[in-house]
Amino acid sequence: MNGCVTVPASELRARARVSLSGRWGSAILAAVIYYLLLTLPLTILEQVTGAAPLDYQTMWELFRSHNWSDAISTSSLVGDFYLLLVTGPLTLGLAQFILTMARNGAEEPKPWDVINGFSSFGRAFGTYLLIVIFTFLWSLLFIIPGIIAAYRYRMAYYILLDEPEIGPLEAISRSKQLMVGNKWKLFCLDFSYILWLLLGSLFYGLLMIFVLPYYQNGVAQFYLEALDQRRSLERARLRPDYQVIDEGVVGVRRDEEDEDDD
Repeated sequence: MNGCVTVPASELRARARVSLSGRWGSAILAAVIYYLLLTLPLTILEQVTGAAPLDYQTMWELFRSHNWSDAISTSSLVGDFYLLLVTGPLTLGLAQFILTMARNGAEEPKPWDVINGFSSFGRAFGTYLLIVIFTFLWSLLFIIPGIIAAYRYRMAYYILLDEPEIGPLEAISRSKQLMVGNKWKLFCLDFSYILWLLLGSLFYGLLMIFVLPYYQNGVAQFYLEALDQRRSLERARLRPDYQVIDEGVVGVRRDEEDEDDD
């Protein structure tokens, strides 16, 4: 036992389907709320201001000509700033909804839990900002280190929910610890959803309201499994009849070891 997730992706997806059974209505509504809050204000801003998507070449030309107002409008900085502010809280709120559902406890998740992330705005925003910065810095080395870094931080929002007393940096640090030996496993889980994600991209992405709950529930199941494995490892480390080497637990009883020495 080494604290790594050993459950195959197919089993995690099966758990996600069980978790969603009888709850698809609320899950889809939560996805709709999430996407509306993330994209509708941007659409309104674009219609009102005529701001185009971020175009670095056009923006650079406008800045060179000292046309500051057009540069700001063209680069859609208002929309980018909006996304910077709300992505973290919305991600935390969606994680709360999905994690409550994945645990299949007595508490029933509610679609409007998606907006609960704003009640912890500072922690959610800080976590998102740090993840963006750290991932960007690693990406400067090459695209692969950036992808690996992104996988290191994937559990940070779940950890924020489970440990409300910690801050963004600590959540990211604990996510890195939890993902030791698990990054490839999570990548395999993501890849197992590839056809679903491609399906969700059809019809201007409208089908994502069905795919997102299923996919995110699978990731939440991964988190719960990784957490359970890590806690089992920590409990094993405390047992006097086991020796721990690096990240592995060697099941050798001390009395048996003494007998071998004799």
